[in-house]
Amino acid sequence: MRCNRTEGKPVVYLDEAWANVHDGKSRAWVEADKTTGGTIGGVSKPSDKGEHLIILHAGGKDGWIPCCDWVFKAEKGSAADYHQEMNAENFERWFQERLLPALPANCLIVLDNGSYHSRYLEEQLKQKWQKAQLKE
Repeated sequence: MRCNRTEGKPVVYLDEAWANVHDGKSRAWVEADKTTGGTIGGVSKPSDKGEHLIILHAGGKDGWIPCCDWVFKAEKGSAADYHQEMNAENFERWFQERLLPALPANCLIVLDNGSYHSRYLEEQLKQKWQKAQLKE
């Protein structure tokens, strides 16, 4: 990372998250309505109910990488475990088709250790395997 910064190469960070379509702040500034004595605007409290959106994007000091955002509706599971749909296959497809073509030349990509950011293409040896399994 230090060498990359010294050479002035761009650093791109990527991550994913989820959001409930009904999320909002529990408190917000609102404008007083002098006509009715009430308020104008306001945001309702997050409900954690309803549809969930999965959000994937990348950016750096110069802002978001153009045309590589990916937001899609979660079809199954709960928000607490959006990993059912944000999996290695989906991540790899987004990475190859959307992110790589949009990246600046010679950049460093920084990502966390999400299980779908790397995967084994073959099953790994396990200590509990029997001799026959090891031979296979």
